[in-house]
Amino acid sequence: MAKNKLNQKGLVKRNEWMMLGTMLVTVTLWIFGERLDISTLAVMMMGLSVLLILRVLSWDDCLSGKATWNTLTWFIVF
Repeated sequence: MAKNKLNQKGLVKRNEWMMLGTMLVTVTLWIFGERLDISTLAVMMMGLSVLLILRVLSWDDCLSGKATWNTLTWFIVF
């Protein structure tokens, strides 16, 4: 059943690869950012900027994520 579902979805699309790559880099920088003297806010803004520049996300996608912005705000504060 799982194999059939994967076949229906088809190959991994360009945007999915771009999202995966951006997330891997972002999480890596988030983990090792203190050693590299990079703030978590800078890492988050870099990741978001890359996704917007590559058109993986649109600005409307960003604006519709109210809970995401709320969480981000709390993480920045602490």
